[in-house]
Amino acid sequence: MSQPAESEELSGLHYCSAPQRTPSSSVPDNDKQVDPATEEASPHSDNPLKLDLTHFAAENSVLQGLRLQMQQAVYQQFNGSLSFEVEPGHQYELIFRLGRIVWASGGQHRFRRWHRLVGEYCPNIARKVLKLQALQPSHIWEYQVLIRLLAQKRIERPQAAAVIEANIVEVLVDLLRNFNSVAHPQQKTGSGYIIEQPIIIPSVSELLRKAKQQVDEWGQAQLNEYSPDAAPVLQSNDALATKVSAKTYRVLVHLLKGQASLRELTRILPQSLLQLSQTLSVYEQQGVINFIHIPDFPAPWPKPVKSKPTKPAVLLPLICCVDDNPLVGRSIGAIVQKQGYRYLYVQDSVKALQEIIEKKPALIFVDLVMPVISGYELCSQIRRIAQFRDTPLVIVTGNDGVVDRVRSKMVGATEFVTKPVVEHKFIATLKRYVGKKKPQLMVSEYPQG
Repeated sequence: MSQPAESEELSGLHYCSAPQRTPSSSVPDNDKQVDPATEEASPHSDNPLKLDLTHFAAENSVLQGLRLQMQQAVYQQFNGSLSFEVEPGHQYELIFRLGRIVWASGGQHRFRRWHRLVGEYCPNIARKVLKLQALQPSHIWEYQVLIRLLAQKRIERPQAAAVIEANIVEVLVDLLRNFNSVAHPQQKTGSGYIIEQPIIIPSVSELLRKAKQQVDEWGQAQLNEYSPDAAPVLQSNDALATKVSAKTYRVLVHLLKGQASLRELTRILPQSLLQLSQTLSVYEQQGVINFIHIPDFPAPWPKPVKSKPTKPAVLLPLICCVDDNPLVGRSIGAIVQKQGYRYLYVQDSVKALQEIIEKKPALIFVDLVMPVISGYELCSQIRRIAQFRDTPLVIVTGNDGVVDRVRSKMVGATEFVTKPVVEHKFIATLKRYVGKKKPQLMVSEYPQG
């Protein structure tokens, strides 16, 4: 490849805005989206059941392979995505509605492409406006943003149509350039791939024609070894200074920092992608610049917040007291909770057994004299349950007779405590059966009021 003449290279480069282009599909004037099921065929809109792309097949076997995949989607009236994996981690998605391609996503620079095309066709939309579109992450996120911007009257329908068509063509170009290394596509369905009401129905034949033309021109310019997503970075300032004018030198030194791809530079410089790439490829061969891979922009939606691993909650020993006298229940509860333990008070001895089974206390205090079910009977019932055969049972009573103590032992009581409750003695009993270490947290289960 010969070095371009001064008039053909970058000597006259200056910053510019790319002109807006008109989409090839028909764009309705109203604000209603298109229903592909009722959209009639037109010179700009393929009939989904009469899609004829065979005139491309003889020219390019790669295009034929892609055409066959799209033809199958047409016949199936497919809703969802044809997913093509070019290399691990890099997938392209062709989104279909009733067999009609309506969007494309993925690739190495999904979000760089999105920002670049919106900047080109919707220059009035600032990047921060795009970030404010609080939509759930999906493979059609960009399309949903276009729908919202239309509804908010921030953009016109022809602008949205231009973004859609340019985006699809660019994805098709990348697919065609890499199709020989693409794994067999997978069909994907689900809400993240479905566009119910497309903004436009592009002409598949026209999209493929444009994509094929760009791929052919890229190859004819001997640029197949270069990626339009590569970023040029200056290697030798001195060498560049000998090859371009002072004005061009200043521009290139400012731009060729490995931060913008060839595609992105065409939005700044008044040259087509093909012209710019041809010129810079010569400089690359001469060692003046180098091409590097640059990462995509981060996804425009917030990153999910990773919850910090929580320490398992300390399971505090639960102390249960069954006593028909609320004053006794409260006094015992005050001592128990002061020591940092959980507390369960049951006033009705009839309901006590069920509460104990459900809550599984570590230590149980039982009043000896209670209506309906006495402390002796309750202890006997508790001990019949295998789960509570070793649970400490402490009888609390004002009757401190030998008979009462012996009978308490016979029904399975572990200890005998007399009323009125003496705090330091009660605390000693607590520590004897539930440990000496004081828990760090306290949860009260004592009824209020």
